[in-house]
Amino acid sequence: PLSSPVSSLLSHITGYEQVVKGNYFLTPGSWTTFTVEDGSLLLTGQEGFKLKADITSAQITVHIWSLMKREINLENITVYGITVDVNPGTSVANKDDEKKYNAELFPFTLYQTGDIDLEDVTVTIEPAETEPPVTFHLVKAAGTLGQDARGEITVKAILDDREFKAALQAGPLADLSSPDTYWPFTMQMHHKSVSFDVTGSVAGTVEEPIVTADLSLSGEHFDDVVSIADLHGSRSQPFNLQGTTTLSKENIKMGFSKVQLGSQIFSPSAMIENYSSTDPRYHIKIKGEHLDLDELKGFFGGEKEQAAEAENEREVVQINRDDIILPATFPFKNLVLDIDLHEVLMAGRSAKDLRLNAVMVDGIIDEAPFAVSFKNAALSGQFSLNTHEKVPELSIHYTTPSFDIGAFLKDHHLADDIVLHFDNTEADFKTRGRSLGELINNLEFAFHAGNGKYEYRDPNTEAVLPVIVENAKITGVPGEKITLTAEGKIRDSPVSIAMEIDDRRNEPEGTVTDVSVTLDIRFAGTQWNLTGKIPLPFRQAGTVLHSSLSGERINSLNELLRLHLPDIGPYEMKADLSIVPEGYRLSGIQIVVGSSVLTGDITIDTKAEKPEVKIGLEAQKIQFDDFKTIQSALQQDAGSDHNAEPENTHQLEKKKYLTDQAVLDKYNASVEIEVREVFSGTDFLGSGTLKIEQHEGQFRITPLQIRLPDGTVNVEFSLSPSDNDRLYTLQILIENLDYGLVSRWFKPDTDMSGIINLRASFESVSPDKQNIMANGSGYIYFFIQPKQLRA
Repeated sequence: PLSSPVSSLLSHITGYEQVVKGNYFLTPGSWTTFTVEDGSLLLTGQEGFKLKADITSAQITVHIWSLMKREINLENITVYGITVDVNPGTSVANKDDEKKYNAELFPFTLYQTGDIDLEDVTVTIEPAETEPPVTFHLVKAAGTLGQDARGEITVKAILDDREFKAALQAGPLADLSSPDTYWPFTMQMHHKSVSFDVTGSVAGTVEEPIVTADLSLSGEHFDDVVSIADLHGSRSQPFNLQGTTTLSKENIKMGFSKVQLGSQIFSPSAMIENYSSTDPRYHIKIKGEHLDLDELKGFFGGEKEQAAEAENEREVVQINRDDIILPATFPFKNLVLDIDLHEVLMAGRSAKDLRLNAVMVDGIIDEAPFAVSFKNAALSGQFSLNTHEKVPELSIHYTTPSFDIGAFLKDHHLADDIVLHFDNTEADFKTRGRSLGELINNLEFAFHAGNGKYEYRDPNTEAVLPVIVENAKITGVPGEKITLTAEGKIRDSPVSIAMEIDDRRNEPEGTVTDVSVTLDIRFAGTQWNLTGKIPLPFRQAGTVLHSSLSGERINSLNELLRLHLPDIGPYEMKADLSIVPEGYRLSGIQIVVGSSVLTGDITIDTKAEKPEVKIGLEAQKIQFDDFKTIQSALQQDAGSDHNAEPENTHQLEKKKYLTDQAVLDKYNASVEIEVREVFSGTDFLGSGTLKIEQHEGQFRITPLQIRLPDGTVNVEFSLSPSDNDRLYTLQILIENLDYGLVSRWFKPDTDMSGIINLRASFESVSPDKQNIMANGSGYIYFFIQPKQLRA
């Protein structure tokens, strides 16, 4: 219901003022002016809109477009000597039939008719959605604004129980009406500890007026300013903002010489081009020496107590998977972003020399360059962002000339003891989502690296096995296994690695304690397969993998291990490999050489002062023919000229025998092997046991025993360091051995046979094995009973 003279779109068309009584329909895009003299005004509309005013003298213009979906109540208004005429501009249709709002620079006209005195004005806005109402109460506004003299107004108001005080000083109103005349103004506002000062002027021409102002916003408690918007921050932190703004008909420019939040100081600047259009263009530049995002997060997030706790315990600040990284609706469609920061801290980690220059056109950033240095790498590349879709899409490409991946994984609590470094890497990432968790779950990545070095370190002895990584590639797609392939060298021996890891990043944070892996390693004619689970964060201790090692000949590992190993094969060894705090454990071992199978366990204790190896194996059957090549190697070694100059002295020097003193001094060992059936071809030899002890550089066989069908073979051997020489001792006892068994080992078609009984004792002190006989003494007693002499 309305009873008042009305100036509306219809009155503009007809040229006649109208008085409307009854229902009056306001449509979006139209405006209506109500003039009231010593009377009252009541206006209601759809969607709960209501306007009520008791006015002594006022002229009010309502533009319905901004009032859609809200209920506004104006009550208890007393106005003396002031007339306000609001001119909000026009709405026009663009080529896409969308409304385009063209605002004037000053959408109002203010006429002074006497001293200004406003009292007890209450405005309540209730959104149509389930949002709390907003109430503004103007307690008192008093002063004067003269047409030809400077004016001053003081204001006291309350916004949702927050008290404000403000003061405005300005030039004559006639100068404001003619912007080509300089019009100065000063505005001050106070709320609790917050002080806001604006000093500026309006100049230019009527067609192109320009507003310039110096801004100052400061306070002792940051929460005093953010609480205005019902946010919470850190009450213990001061803030300060100093800057300048320029407002023209098309553009707004803001430059800040200083923005301080707590201890954070930086210098942003901004410009908004065509701010009155539906697609303004924003220019934002941020420059500073140090920016701590952890501290800034404490300014805006959470309750006051939580923020204070995060401030006091900075080391526990972590990025949360629920943190919103990319908003659902971007406030910008056209943006130029220029960032130049010397140091940025986030989640307790430092990034230096952050440089970013991005241009967004119609919601899309295409290959914007960036550069940033972390503790373990300096990255440079491009990123793209598409905000057109319902869910933002992000892609990043970067390269770095040096990347310490091991240190990076440790910094991010992904692995504790990986030593891996590359001279050059590049990576591509593509993802979509808003929160950090969504971005991680939807991440596709391809990582390429070359010229790297990996060091496997025993956690107890710190012994190092270096691996040269010539090239490596890691790829991951959501819902599929993460794959790693690499090629390189171990001690000049080529090695290739292929790994698959279960992708479990979409599982709830904190629930993933391990991941399944499959690892295939090929080197020196050997294939090593590992399958199982590794703990997260990755660490060696606690890892349990099923291991399968196989190859054609075991001596193909000679170059890699720098050892002389026997020519045995083909072979395969299966076991469950556990990395425990004390070292390593191989359980459920199954070693297969031809038809010979040994089972048992091996433990390697690297925590002891000197590493200790314990081997316990047993076999149902051993076929000597599977180990014939050991005998050939012994023959070649015995018949070789040790005084001859080797063809490659350097290579031979690097290889050592298992019984060389340099090898024996490195570790202690005990070996027990029991065999239930021993065969040589079709000849059954009986059963056997072998015991080896190695302690403090001394090597002992105690004993090797073969239980023959009609006799026994016992061999005891020891090797001990003795000053600069070595002491060799050998004891042999053979009873009722059919030496035809041994003959057929060397020559399968021989019919030689007979019985031998032998007792031998030998001792030698020699600097090397080549001179054992020259320095040895002992005895041999034997009895031979031939059966086939002619053989």
